[in-house]
Amino acid sequence: MTTAHASAVHDPRRGATGYTNGEVGVLLFLATEVMLFAGLVAAVLVLRAADRSWSAGPQHLSVGAGATGTALLAASAFALGFGLARARRPGGERALRGGLALAALFGAGFVALQAFEYRALLAEGFTWRSGPFGSAFFVLTGLHGVHVLAGVAWNALLAVRSPTRPNAVHAARLASWYGYLVDAVWLVLFVLFYLAR
Repeated sequence: MTTAHASAVHDPRRGATGYTNGEVGVLLFLATEVMLFAGLVAAVLVLRAADRSWSAGPQHLSVGAGATGTALLAASAFALGFGLARARRPGGERALRGGLALAALFGAGFVALQAFEYRALLAEGFTWRSGPFGSAFFVLTGLHGVHVLAGVAWNALLAVRSPTRPNAVHAARLASWYGYLVDAVWLVLFVLFYLAR
């Protein structure tokens, strides 16, 4: 058993589950998010199978914009993971703060890119009223964008708080769980809307 694992097992904040209350709360929240997006994706798959005009929808989308958004979210996840990996080393507070700030910045870049993409689509007349594809696209990517924005706010808040606080690394780790789930949801949406023709 590693020293880190041994200290985690004997941590008085951890209950019978082996998780802190914060971890249990975040895991339960993430489970509800998985159910929300799984239900919406299942509905989209049913719509796609039933709608003959579905294949015309992806022609409005830019695979390049979707791929750039994917890269921004991947960079965000990498920055936060790097900051967390360096956080427990001497001087790691600076790495943690930098990782959180970069994660927030890349996430904000994703939201800005999505806003520009929406603007271009709306300008060409492709809206949420453009059939089942348009409705599904705007609802799911919009809901996902709101989740990214929440992650941006969470990471930014943690970045401006003192990284020397006793639970700074723990709080950043919980934020990373949320971020990784939001990134995974985007990968599904990217394939579903941009790549699957």
